[in-house]
Amino acid sequence: MDMSMNGQNKLWTSSYILNNVTCFIINVSYYMLMVIMTDYAVSELGATLSAAGFATGAFIIGALLARLLMGGQIERIGLKRSAYIGLAIFLLGLIANFFVCNIAWLSVVRIVQGIGFGIGSTTTGAIMARMVSATRRGEGTSYYAMFVTLATAFGPYAGAALYDGSLQADLIVGSALLLVCIVCVRNISVPALDGNIAIMVGDKRKDGWLMKFIEPKTMPIAIITLLVSLGFAGILGFVASFEKEAGLTESWQYFFIVYTLFTLMSRPFTGRMFDKLGANIVMYPAFVIFGIGLLLLSVASTGWELLLVAACMGIGFGTYMSCAQAIAIMVSPKSRMGVATSTFFIFMDLGVGLGPSLMGLFIPMAGFRGLYLALAVLQFASAGLYLITTGRKLKRPAQVITPAREETSSMATEGWIVTIAREYGSGGHEIGERIAARLGVPCYDQQIIEKIVSESNLTASIVSDEEQRVNPSELYRLYAWYAYSLPMNGEISIADKLF
Repeated sequence: MDMSMNGQNKLWTSSYILNNVTCFIINVSYYMLMVIMTDYAVSELGATLSAAGFATGAFIIGALLARLLMGGQIERIGLKRSAYIGLAIFLLGLIANFFVCNIAWLSVVRIVQGIGFGIGSTTTGAIMARMVSATRRGEGTSYYAMFVTLATAFGPYAGAALYDGSLQADLIVGSALLLVCIVCVRNISVPALDGNIAIMVGDKRKDGWLMKFIEPKTMPIAIITLLVSLGFAGILGFVASFEKEAGLTESWQYFFIVYTLFTLMSRPFTGRMFDKLGANIVMYPAFVIFGIGLLLLSVASTGWELLLVAACMGIGFGTYMSCAQAIAIMVSPKSRMGVATSTFFIFMDLGVGLGPSLMGLFIPMAGFRGLYLALAVLQFASAGLYLITTGRKLKRPAQVITPAREETSSMATEGWIVTIAREYGSGGHEIGERIAARLGVPCYDQQIIEKIVSESNLTASIVSDEEQRVNPSELYRLYAWYAYSLPMNGEISIADKLF
């Protein structure tokens, strides 16, 4: 029987929802402080603009450290335990802000917050990957990423609304939200790994020090993500300055609202297309649409053109990020989903966090329009790199290419048929479903009977009764044929016809 018919493929479980809410709150707490920290450091701590910028960006340093050092350990530590650790460190960092008195200490505290955020966000991604079945990987990841997108819109708005020159209100609300996260994690049920995969997670094999931090199979899509993230960083870091230079201030206030709306509208459709038609059907248009948006931004001179760029950004970059994360999980072994998720976000953080610094050197030479033209070309080049490294390997629908095909089994599943004979009450049906899920192949039971009925003039009851029953006289004739070489006379039985 198809696994979805028995609820094995259900997506919106209570644990999946709680995990998404946890991810949303962690990111809201991050963006609440990100948008006001520079102004606070300058106005309240007397820091220079460059020092304040470093303190704000120090958060990314902490997040990168966490992903590098903890990405390969969260499976060993345990996903829920890792989530608790990340939330506790993040909460400690928020509370420490009450005692900050200079820019140096603020930078240290921001690094601590980044470590907590890095552990927490990596862990929620790994929990999501464990929960979502391979056949709904794209859809499940898209909805998970949608909660991150909601946080990018709600967090800055909430942070600015609470800010009055002091961090007190933002810190109190942020701390309360993280306490809610701890309650959510407590009620999340994380599926256990299969037995032999769990053994692998605890294996003490020496795979090299780099394998503790990076998943090699995820590297191609992670490097492409770094390049794509540079386009996002160019918009996030400089579009506010560009709109002032271009005289588009009135439309600017709606830019990220339009971006969020188009991202949310596209996520459910692109996630389902990813699962049913394969990754490439959504990845190539994502590259092209985002590239067109950046190209349009390089020549934009009216408000509606700026908002059209936001729509292209939502459809292109928003689709890319969720589907690329699904690919990163899909191509990695189940036992290393935590490392794969960490690897993916490390390269995304590098693009978003360090990109503006590099672009700041480029802008004086080429200007904002030259920058966005170069980033548009980079997106089209990234599409070519994706084709060479990943796209050619993902020609089939995502549900056929699953992470179950890993080192736990060297058996190639293409062209194989696994038949399970069982007795009533033996649990063979459930075993069949689990084996099918592990191998990434369809599972059939009653569908065989339905197919025979549709292709013959027999009724379902006859097929069901006769397909596994042999008449005693048929056994006697078979014995006579075998023992005495007597001819097998007589009309062919219903069982033989069914076969």
